[in-house]
Amino acid sequence: MGREDLIMNYEFLNFNYFPKKQKRTLRFGVKYLLTCFLLSLTFLSKAQPNTYSSITRARVDKYYIGSYLKDYRDIITYPFVKPSIKKYSLMAAYGGSMYILISTYDEKIQSLSQKHKYIALDKTSKYILEPFGRGIYPFSAIILLYAEGVIWKNQKSKKVAMEATKSFLIANSFTQVAKYTATRQRPYILPSDAQKWNMGGDNHSFFSGHTTTAFSIATVFAEEYKETVWVPIVAYTLATGTGLSRIYDNKHWTSDVLTGALCGYLIGKLVVKENNWGIKVIPRLIIE
Repeated sequence: MGREDLIMNYEFLNFNYFPKKQKRTLRFGVKYLLTCFLLSLTFLSKAQPNTYSSITRARVDKYYIGSYLKDYRDIITYPFVKPSIKKYSLMAAYGGSMYILISTYDEKIQSLSQKHKYIALDKTSKYILEPFGRGIYPFSAIILLYAEGVIWKNQKSKKVAMEATKSFLIANSFTQVAKYTATRQRPYILPSDAQKWNMGGDNHSFFSGHTTTAFSIATVFAEEYKETVWVPIVAYTLATGTGLSRIYDNKHWTSDVLTGALCGYLIGKLVVKENNWGIKVIPRLIIE
């Protein structure tokens, strides 16, 4: 029986000695742990660092902590640094797209998504995509990746795990500020209205934290392991699926999801590209 069979079938799991409710909980728990373990083994065995370079200072130190402040600085000052027509055109395009979505299409897409419900999609959203957006699966991979880096002294693995953590924390801090500032009405609250803002209470629809989480972590993995073709494909597929599930589950408007995806993606790119951590890559002499 191969890995794929283990992940998809789980026929060897038997909890007949437990009450029905406990059996269901235990079965899901074991499936989750097993899936994380097998996928992590696959990931760690495939996504290896460049054998022609050595990474130094991949550890939590004052440079790593200080890089958070530098990243915040770069994000906040981005609109005002190096002004260009391209930059402001992209910002204007985003603003115009959001206006059209919110005023015209958010409610139409929400209505359409709620008319088509399927058991398979319900379970996929509940047990795979929603936990992914909450960070359960990604952080399991991050912890295992960092542990692998510590045990086998793999500096690339430690670096990627720390970058993904930083990307997640920074992106979600902006998400929380937006949520508690905008207090946009959730789509499941009736009467459904995409243009209701400053509602207070539990109205934190703008923008999607699950989607932000998914893309902030997926982007780091996709950028750092882009030489391994399947890593970006899997990472962005899961992140996109997470965003779509928030619309399908009626938790967010489409504009919330797109903004969360953009926020997570851009911050993930910045964390990797700007290298405010100051980490160094030193050529290693390879002797045949």
